[in-house]
Amino acid sequence: MSIKELVQSTFSDLTGYALIRRHHFAALLKESKRATARLEAMTVRPELFLLLSNARSGSTYVATTLSSVGARCNFEYSLKSYSPVPVNGNLHLLSGITDIYISIYVLTTTELEPGVILPFGAKLTLPIYDYLPETSVRLIEYACHSVSLKRIHLVRDYWDLLKSNLSRGVAHDYDSKAPGIDLARTAKEAATLRERIKDDYLDHGREKPMAQVDLPIEIIKGYLVNLLRNDYVFRKVTESGQGVTIAYSDIKNEIPRVLDFLGANYDRQRLRDVLEVPMVRKLPDIPDSKIAHPDVIKPIATKCYEIMRDGVFNNESAELIFSRQMAVVGEYSPQIVPDPT
Repeated sequence: MSIKELVQSTFSDLTGYALIRRHHFAALLKESKRATARLEAMTVRPELFLLLSNARSGSTYVATTLSSVGARCNFEYSLKSYSPVPVNGNLHLLSGITDIYISIYVLTTTELEPGVILPFGAKLTLPIYDYLPETSVRLIEYACHSVSLKRIHLVRDYWDLLKSNLSRGVAHDYDSKAPGIDLARTAKEAATLRERIKDDYLDHGREKPMAQVDLPIEIIKGYLVNLLRNDYVFRKVTESGQGVTIAYSDIKNEIPRVLDFLGANYDRQRLRDVLEVPMVRKLPDIPDSKIAHPDVIKPIATKCYEIMRDGVFNNESAELIFSRQMAVVGEYSPQIVPDPT
């Protein structure tokens, strides 16, 4: 199947978005050709990787930590929504995969110190109000195979994800005094990345007010199902090629495993320093009472995460994990859930 046929079949369910599809397909095609041509021209090709996760799963912490030690992860391009209403994650995905190719091209053309070759990659993160249908698997796999991307799937307890996405939203504890992401970079690039992070995230020591989320139980359950759908797709992509799954609960201790997985050469003392004072820190826990119906939703969400965690440990298929999770969720009528922001 050609890339054109693949995109057409992936987006065939999105009626009424023909113009958007044509515009972004042209951008995808252009950037994929530019990125692959650039990689083919490189004498020494570094390892490429892709961080896959639901929002608020630790991708910024992993990206900044890797970029502080022995890898590079581009922050300029992030997943953006081009649909006027949240229909499903495919419109996010077309933009996101285009951004991956752009990131690869930008990173391979950025000057480094002579002889320095570092693994580099990008993030593919889905917001809670969007979901990825199964047809998305083929498109992500195409992108991964076309440029040989290693996959890093980040997972987090779904109850914590619901609280973090719905009550807090996008916020990070940014520490400007951290060791920094300036290893083997020009001063200009390091400064640009720091300023970009500061623009988007909180300064160290500040806290974003937590909202009280009083939504109907079916809406909250809809957000949970979106999280499960996305992890189903990410799990399929991860198990189909070179991939690892990282748990948010042990994310600090998993960083060395990720670096080894990427074949990165790094200074272990610097890694200890960075892990001791990371650029992005975890924010305080959110009280369960901030989300409506915690007595009903929390046990379901927690059990769904246990199924994911145990399934990954036992090397179970994405289909089996997802079917068990949906059995726990019980009867559910698919619906469009609002953007919580």
